[in-house]
Amino acid sequence: MEDTIAAIATPAGVGGLAVIRISGPKSSDIAQICTSQSASYEPHKATFTHFLDPRTNEQIDEVIITCFQAPKSFTAEDVVEISCHGGHYIAKRILQTTLDNGARLAEPGEFTKRAFLNGRIDLTQAEAVSDIIASQTETSHQTALQQLQGQLKEKVVQIRQDLIDTVSLLELELDFSEEEIDKTHYNEINEAISEIKSTCEQLVDSYKNGKIYRNGILAAIVGKPNAGKSSILNALLQEERALVSEVPGTTRDTIEESISHNGIEIRLVDTAGLRTSDDTIESMGISRAENVMKQADILLHVIDINEETDPEPFQENGAPVIPIYNKIDLAPDRAKESQYQGVFTSATELTGIAEIGDAVIEKVLGRHHNGAESSDTMVITSERHRKALQSAVESLEKALVSVENEMPSEFIVVDLRDALNSLGKLTGETTTDDILNNIFEKFCIGK
Repeated sequence: MEDTIAAIATPAGVGGLAVIRISGPKSSDIAQICTSQSASYEPHKATFTHFLDPRTNEQIDEVIITCFQAPKSFTAEDVVEISCHGGHYIAKRILQTTLDNGARLAEPGEFTKRAFLNGRIDLTQAEAVSDIIASQTETSHQTALQQLQGQLKEKVVQIRQDLIDTVSLLELELDFSEEEIDKTHYNEINEAISEIKSTCEQLVDSYKNGKIYRNGILAAIVGKPNAGKSSILNALLQEERALVSEVPGTTRDTIEESISHNGIEIRLVDTAGLRTSDDTIESMGISRAENVMKQADILLHVIDINEETDPEPFQENGAPVIPIYNKIDLAPDRAKESQYQGVFTSATELTGIAEIGDAVIEKVLGRHHNGAESSDTMVITSERHRKALQSAVESLEKALVSVENEMPSEFIVVDLRDALNSLGKLTGETTTDDILNNIFEKFCIGK
């Protein structure tokens, strides 16, 4: 990269410190020009100095300058990080001074993009940078950290190597097809491809849980008016977030909030009561509730235990339903005698509230989840990863058909190379500029 970029790397707002990051060939020169330090900065050593405006020699702030010499930096370029006092004015003033002296403003995610383009990290690790910043729970953090440390990269590299070994063996047979050498038995090739396919399928299947670890569980709180949906939301949040009234139809719009339960984010959406209404505004709220139900990972069907038991709400996307029998404080005997399967709660007395989180996680993840995944467990969290792996699986399936039909090696190799290409898209070895731009434009500036 011939140009030098700069940006504020810390969030906007008032704080104790702010960091301005510079990356590129002019980084050290800009730091030298804009500070009172006469000697060159020693790489990988923090230096206290004064940051100046070179035009007027005005002191802007006392700063700590840390230089990282290529390739031993995040971007694998020369990098300078300027730590100054926090605040809107100082950080912006220092940034503008770096721009006036040879740098340009970095685009969103450009530091991480340079790290990828310079071979410092692969594309899965680059995406993990964004995920680890956005992580809200222990599990989302641990999953992103595994990916950032290169565990997915290592897994895919091993899969690709196994595939390359198989391709090489088949191409060797093609090169020596006229020589008197024994061909690799078809059942051995079948076994090798089948094993690779199985590994890819395991990763594809892990996306079901992986997207939950990354995005959380979308849980729609549904039911008839006045069943206690908003009270359940408030009890789960441990705050008065939604208005509660004995008047049916109080909730007219969806309200979304999140909680962390056993390291998993649960995104709770309170919805309007499900009923037929002539009220235009309430009808709009009910329509929104139905849309949320279609997108939800799970429904929390709140039922007033004092009323007749509601049927399970119709769910078009097949998401599971957990009946929440509320207001058991008003009918304790009925709760004890009930044969219904579900969670029994009292939102006013906070009875059974913790059990709701347990039930949601067990229902969605298919087991009891207690904290982050083991470091040995590999999951994929991106739809892009899933598509690339699924494409590889489909190519491997075609190759297996050719093997079973004892087709010539060249037919098998074509499909195996397609699988290699799909895996290369996952790590970024064969990724287009459009895909790269789509990934990095979602990053924040300064990262």
